[in-house]
Amino acid sequence: MTSAAGTPEARFEAARAVAEAVLYDGYVLQPERPSRRPNAERSRFGVLVPLDYSPSDASERTFNQTECLLEGEHPQLSVRVRFLHLQRCDVESAFGTGFVSAEALAVGATTYLPRDEAVEAEVSVQAAVTDLLRAPAEVRFRRPASQEYVLIAGSPGAPGPDPVGRLVRERQAVEGVVQLAAEPLHGPYGVTRIRVRVENRTQVGARTNMERPEALAHALAATHVLLSATDGTFVSMLAPPDWAEGYVDRCDNIGIFPVLVGEPDRADMMLSSPIILHDHARLVPEEASGRTDSTGIERLLGVPTMSLTEAPLAAALEVDAPNTTEGRAERHATAPFSHVSAMPPDVLERLHGAVHFLSEVPQAPTWGARPHAGSPAAELDEVVIAGAVVRKGSRVHLRPSRPRPGGLAEVAEAGRTATVVAVFLDVDGSHRLAVVPDRDGVGRARSRGAYLYLSPEEIEPFEATP
Repeated sequence: MTSAAGTPEARFEAARAVAEAVLYDGYVLQPERPSRRPNAERSRFGVLVPLDYSPSDASERTFNQTECLLEGEHPQLSVRVRFLHLQRCDVESAFGTGFVSAEALAVGATTYLPRDEAVEAEVSVQAAVTDLLRAPAEVRFRRPASQEYVLIAGSPGAPGPDPVGRLVRERQAVEGVVQLAAEPLHGPYGVTRIRVRVENRTQVGARTNMERPEALAHALAATHVLLSATDGTFVSMLAPPDWAEGYVDRCDNIGIFPVLVGEPDRADMMLSSPIILHDHARLVPEEASGRTDSTGIERLLGVPTMSLTEAPLAAALEVDAPNTTEGRAERHATAPFSHVSAMPPDVLERLHGAVHFLSEVPQAPTWGARPHAGSPAAELDEVVIAGAVVRKGSRVHLRPSRPRPGGLAEVAEAGRTATVVAVFLDVDGSHRLAVVPDRDGVGRARSRGAYLYLSPEEIEPFEATP
């Protein structure tokens, strides 16, 4: 008999806090005015664009794919795919007997602003692994287009009962598919590879000049996957046992990566996320609002938020105005700003200096003599990879291996082409190459210092640089 705490629903509920941090992380990135690009162009992570948009921008994906390992003789699998369905909320003011578009509408102390919003969506799939071994499962889903009007009443004491304006909220239709498959792996360990593929199959129309804001209206944003196993256990993809390393290396995760989630002594749930996470991510105990994952985002937002003067802070928090009856996404995403702006000093002090993770260093690095004196990571002119000379400006293919802690960004770029911007000799005598994926542009990446660092084994040269 399975206890209530061990049911898939209970396990999903236990993981929901971390999953929601993923769902909204990046939706509002920094305490900025609504017009600034980080807030005006939301939904930067986990976006699955419609089929029509992908050919016009090869850097965007229409699907993601999770592959992980599951042990057990006859496990049951429960999967939940979660994403944000974006919608546009425009503001209209009353004019005569009708309404006209407005850039803002002030009613008492509240200002209503046009903006992009989001509504949570979830698709559930259950299957026995023995059934998946015989045939894959596929669940199609569709969220229809909709339009609604919300009247805005005047301020208390204002003359007349008529509304002073209205909100016009519009969503475009999206549709997609969740595919579930299982494959037995050879060997004595009785392990099965599970694959979950999520595709956006929305057809907008044959166009080649679609802009990203239009594509986002038909996209699945912040897409991530929760997997729960009954009578089975998952294998850590970040720290697998020795026998499973080869199996893990052959798993193909695209645009998303699975980690264990839930209690540290359990391995029956995984969260596959476009955000870099570690196994068993949790809420930090030092923060009282219950909205912070173990990366301590409120600590990171604390200084820039509290350094804002009154007018910029008010503008930043306008994204949290009560525009919506379904504004959970806006409230959840901007709540850290409201909370941090009024955070008591003792809470901020608890967040700073807190140590959540300690890991053993198996061997100290060797600080031997280096060919180049100076910085700990000395820059070299070139390095030879597979018989080809690779140096600054060389074009390469990216073949990153299993992610190191904090290295999920590199794995997400697997298969793409890139340009080398520097070659380094590290303090332990190994080589590292700083590269910029071609879709980012070297100039833009250099302005932000946004390089990826890979070893020669994770680089495939186009050809020798002359």
